[in-house]
Amino acid sequence: MSSEIHDFHGPYQIHTHPQGDVVFIKNGGLYSYDSEKLREIVTSKISEYNAELLKWNLLLDRMNNA
Repeated sequence: MSSEIHDFHGPYQIHTHPQGDVVFIKNGGLYSYDSEKLREIVTSKISEYNAELLKWNLLLDRMNNA
């Protein structure tokens, strides 16, 4: 990765280091890209947000069909 991502309002930050890039998860720790725990966290968060997005889309569909 050629640049660092410091999104202080987002859920994570990516830090570039000579020894390898690391991901800092807010309230969750510091992980390397090959960390199984990081993969579990990312997969879980995506599942959570997909479920919430589905609920919002169902409401929007219902509003559009009212």
